[in-house]
Amino acid sequence: MDTYAEIPIIILGCPQAIRNQQQLRKITQELQMVEELLLRYAVLESFELVRAWPLGSHSLVDVIHEYKFNPSVKLIHLSGFTESSWLPGLEDEEDIAAKIGQFPYLQALYISGFASPSLLETLLNRDIPAIIATDTVQSRQFVREIANGFYSADTQS
Repeated sequence: MDTYAEIPIIILGCPQAIRNQQQLRKITQELQMVEELLLRYAVLESFELVRAWPLGSHSLVDVIHEYKFNPSVKLIHLSGFTESSWLPGLEDEEDIAAKIGQFPYLQALYISGFASPSLLETLLNRDIPAIIATDTVQSRQFVREIANGFYSADTQS
């Protein structure tokens, strides 16, 4: 008997401990915007949205632990800053890549604001069909345009 739901799972989160209020506000706004885009372009009959926001009761580490190896996880969107420290339970970029590798049926990964060349190289070796990554925090309009194009194209495939 399959213990996993047939409904695709999308994870939105932040892998960092952000204490700066301005950064926290930017990350929260970006994740809310992505959620709106996902709902707008959802061509799937339904999906489960799992939020692991910086100040939420459910940290990204908790979400990874709960959902790892779940074949229903299809998309992960992570937002952060290159200069922020990792959440407790996440060591470094290699650890992030290893934890993302625990989602064997992941079809798309979007990393916004903290993708270094070494992280991207490691992730590209994980056989994830679609990856979008930025290494600096972009303007809200730029992020909206990229995410809008990515999520609208993703739902058409």
